[in-house]
Amino acid sequence: MKIQRLAWVGLVVLCASPAAAQDASGLWNASIKTPQGALPLVIELAVDGKTLTGTFSNHFIPKIPIRDGTVAGNRLSFTLMLESVTLAYEGVLDGDTLTLTHEVIEGDTKDGQSLGGVLASARVLTATRKR
Repeated sequence: MKIQRLAWVGLVVLCASPAAAQDASGLWNASIKTPQGALPLVIELAVDGKTLTGTFSNHFIPKIPIRDGTVAGNRLSFTLMLESVTLAYEGVLDGDTLTLTHEVIEGDTKDGQSLGGVLASARVLTATRKR
């Protein structure tokens, strides 16, 4: 009976470990398709327990801090405030791939020309871990 119980505990630990063991910390490369071409992004993330911090940037956009970042297993969420737009992101980490979806929670993105408008037009953002 004791061996059976230990086997079950071991199985639960093995099944839970892949999602829990993943860490979103590091640099991530992403790109957003725009009418003017691809807009490359660098996402820098740091995880401390269940708290997620970091920035979005590229060679001509200064680092924009993420806010209210949280991590639960392989899922993460945060908000990004730029110009007059606030975006709420949710993401799933799968090894070296991070898939983010967002919703505009505040601001006007109709023009599509502002940074907020461009980011809002890309509902799904896929990033790969920078090596």
